[in-house]
Amino acid sequence: MNKKVLFKALALVLFILFYFKGVIPLRESAMDEVKSHMFENIDEEIKIFEEGARGVTVYEVGFSQKYKARIPFGMNFFIGIIGLILISATRKFYFIEIGVQVLFGSIIAFSFLYGVQGNISFLRISDMASIYFLPLSSLFMVVLAFIEKKMLKMKSENEN
Repeated sequence: MNKKVLFKALALVLFILFYFKGVIPLRESAMDEVKSHMFENIDEEIKIFEEGARGVTVYEVGFSQKYKARIPFGMNFFIGIIGLILISATRKFYFIEIGVQVLFGSIIAFSFLYGVQGNISFLRISDMASIYFLPLSSLFMVVLAFIEKKMLKMKSENEN
């Protein structure tokens, strides 16, 4: 085996260990914190539909629309980082991916906690960020890194 393959295999194993031993417990702690603040401030018109270690779904009494809040650094992040490792992405994409997760995580937490106080518009923001923006950003980062890698390869071929 060449060094590149061994390095990728080692990086994958280390990331998987770090994810399951470090990230998942942190996510569950963050969810416990969000739930504790949610129970303190929940409006009587908002009811909990479903709650778990990685997210909460609520609804407004009298309406069938459900609103989700998911903690970042989930399965899409996991798959995205594995993709970045496999394509040998530059370091900046890992930092951007982590930054995006933190940004959307903050948006989700604050909008959800404000939304359960009765401001439904903020629950919609939390829901959109949880369901669409967070997963898409993780997977899109792999696409961007792949495009950059191909462009750099084409540029070096054109110079030769």
